Amino acid sequence: MRILTMAMLTVAALTCGTASASAADLGPAAGSAVHELHADLRGSDCPTVSVVGSGTATGTPDTAYLSLSVDLTRPTAVAASSAAAAAAQAMLTAVEGQGVAAADVTTTGLNLNAITTSDPTSGPHITAYDADESFTVRVRDITKTSAVLQAAATAVGDDGRIGGVSFDLADRTALRAEARDAAVADARATASQYAHDTGHTLGGVMQVSEGMHSSGSTVPQPPAAPGAPPISTGQVEETVSVSVTYRLN
Repeated sequence: MRILTMAMLTVAALTCGTASASAADLGPAAGSAVHELHADLRGSDCPTVSVVGSGTATGTPDTAYLSLSVDLTRPTAVAASSAAAAAAQAMLTAVEGQGVAAADVTTTGLNLNAITTSDPTSGPHITAYDADESFTVRVRDITKTSAVLQAAATAVGDDGRIGGVSFDLADRTALRAEARDAAVADARATASQYAHDTGHTLGGVMQVSEGMHSSGSTVPQPPAAPGAPPISTGQVEETVSVSVTYRLN
């Protein structure tokens, strides 16, 4: 899973001599691999360099999200609906028995559909009804993920479905800050190289904007111990890009 968000933050716009930073001095959009040197070496007293830096940080997830459901078929709509409701309640009771709070369970789907068959003589007619109900379950104690899955499956047997498992951090603030630090350091290293290669020294920051945040997962870690469904939590990843304009001395 990968989530993208966009944020723009202008930190400063300073002047240098008689020249000033303008929109044209901004570097390329966040995520671009291109760096542009803004320096009028023929007389400007305020040459600048605009670069893009990227930083990535990884962390160990502490929360699991489970996609669970019940799905069954009965001869009548009433029978299917009632059976699905009973199965769903049994699943939720089992999940809550593993320490999951009711507030961490969200109903995401509820369906009742007729199953039809086409007969050459009488045409299409209803033969049964299918009922399903699905949930997203947040497991705050990630060590109980396997136990919750096993309890849900055991409670409803063949009527149960597991649609997927994902992992994340409940709070990504610290991880994003670490990625942001790495992005700024990357931008400064690139700008320093440009300054050196053009016979300058790197001055202060004139403007900085933050671009894309990218969130996802990396390579999984070894699975849990046997006796329950094997679960590999892997690592969560946060990537930040920044565009920074520096003054050149």
